[in-house]
Amino acid sequence: MASSLRDAAHLMGAEGLVELAALRRGWAGVVGAEVAAHCWPASFRRGQLTVATDHPAWATELRILSGQLLKGIQSVAPGVESVTVQVSPYGGRDW
Repeated sequence: MASSLRDAAHLMGAEGLVELAALRRGWAGVVGAEVAAHCWPASFRRGQLTVATDHPAWATELRILSGQLLKGIQSVAPGVESVTVQVSPYGGRDW
């Protein structure tokens, strides 16, 4: 039997969804409103968070600031071990 929502998600094969939901809910607080307008947490699997952005310039900025970004992200989702950035100009937020 699962003892927490995180455990239950893992048992259902939905590992990482609890962390992803927490990040999406508090994203602007983690990265700031201006950055949040151009990027979003897209997926989280096996400790790796994928952040999507709407422009290559934002992707470059996020990669440069990845160390600081990771610290802020870990304050909300401690299970995040690394961050990958991808450009997704047409995908947009699907949540």
